[in-house]
Amino acid sequence: MSEENTTADAVKKEKIPSPHFALTIVTLIICLFFPLRIVFVPLAILALYFSIKTNALTKKSEDDAIEKARKYSKRALVTALLVLIFTIVIFLALVIIGAQGPVKQELDKLYRRNMMTNLYARLDAYQSKFGAYPSGGEGVRALYPLYKEGLISRGELESVLQPPGGDFDQFSADPTEKEFDAYHIGWSYNSKARPGSEDPLIGFQGIKDGKLHLMSTDRAIMPLSKREALIILANGKLIWLSSVVRTGELLLPYDGINLKLLKD
Repeated sequence: MSEENTTADAVKKEKIPSPHFALTIVTLIICLFFPLRIVFVPLAILALYFSIKTNALTKKSEDDAIEKARKYSKRALVTALLVLIFTIVIFLALVIIGAQGPVKQELDKLYRRNMMTNLYARLDAYQSKFGAYPSGGEGVRALYPLYKEGLISRGELESVLQPPGGDFDQFSADPTEKEFDAYHIGWSYNSKARPGSEDPLIGFQGIKDGKLHLMSTDRAIMPLSKREALIILANGKLIWLSSVVRTGELLLPYDGINLKLLKD
């Protein structure tokens, strides 16, 4: 065979379009496991058909057959790539949507912890100034002196006392002591806690009986989270309490923590 003929055959071979079998088969396999396969599998099969058609046409020597094969090859490539792109985009969208719930739960958990430590800092400042925690009554009503003494401004009341997960009434422009109740505040409070001790000082609302009221419709005791609760001891220690899924019973990490002291 002459060098000229060899070169011509090589050029002709380069002109033969690819059927893209590997790409179309991979696309079909991916679509078979995709949630919306009823939509994408037919398109993947169509791309495979174009590949088969391309392969059949490339075996013919006619110029018009090669030209048609090139068109079918392009269709196979474009169809397969579009299907892959759409499946990837939709898959990522489903992952993002599905993750919104857990992500929001973790963000709310972080916000609640930060808000509670913020409240603890105000209580600690009050205790340093007056020698004891606010004790004008039981429960969150006793937190009114924090506002009265300027340790919580009017603009900070919602951001310190109304954690995510609850449904609360808004404070008035000039709140009175009566507004410091479980319908305005999402925490529970032990006004008799001893500074520096392991007495529970503040915690989530509605946990004084040792469980989360999962089925309650009372906004005063509805759980901020259906998974756990947080308490802060008078010495500043943070303790997360996990719960039993079905009953909402809170699991204490050790004996000696009396949740009954935390009043709403």
